[in-house]
Amino acid sequence: MKILTLTACLIIVIPSWAEEVFVGIPLAKTELSGEQLQRTQIDKNDQLEFKVIIVKEGDRFFWKTREMKELTRHQRGRFVTYQAVDGTGYVRVGLSGGATGELNVPGSSLDVGYLEHLKLGLNTITYQGRVSK
Repeated sequence: MKILTLTACLIIVIPSWAEEVFVGIPLAKTELSGEQLQRTQIDKNDQLEFKVIIVKEGDRFFWKTREMKELTRHQRGRFVTYQAVDGTGYVRVGLSGGATGELNVPGSSLDVGYLEHLKLGLNTITYQGRVSK
């Protein structure tokens, strides 16, 4: 019981002393459910509500805006991917490209700098947005 309490306290404390290494502001949301695909632009007033934050504590990364899920960091070429350890999603960030580091997303006219992909059973949600930090 003491170990469980200590673990719970550490999980709660991590956000207060962890370093923010990535913040993204979403511009669009794509939902795939069965055979239905819906893409919507995110209103400027709602963008901060759906932002993504990744923090680093020591050598470990956490998805602060997704229940502090632990992430592994992988870099390949000009992309960094933060993959959820439990397999529920990832965040992919473009390191360079163009003046603002945007990614080339087929079919998109947005200046996208990151993708946040969430797996919900057999359904998915993908946010596309710009890098804030």
